[in-house]
Amino acid sequence: MRRLVVSLVSVAAAGALTLGFAATAQAAAREYITVAACVFAGGVVVPDWLSPTGRTCVGGGYHGSPVFPY
Repeated sequence: MRRLVVSLVSVAAAGALTLGFAATAQAAAREYITVAACVFAGGVVVPDWLSPTGRTCVGGGYHGSPVFPY
């Protein structure tokens, strides 16, 4: 019984670590882009108060990415 509990806990921990690394990778993939990159990829820069930079690219290849304010 003890081995079963230990194996279940270790599998759960491995799953949690995998999900944690996946979330970190997604956050790192969301880089800031320039206005030119957004427009060149077919998007439009719009003001967004939820974005860390105050602007977001909508549409195109960088849809949802924060845009540098300069």
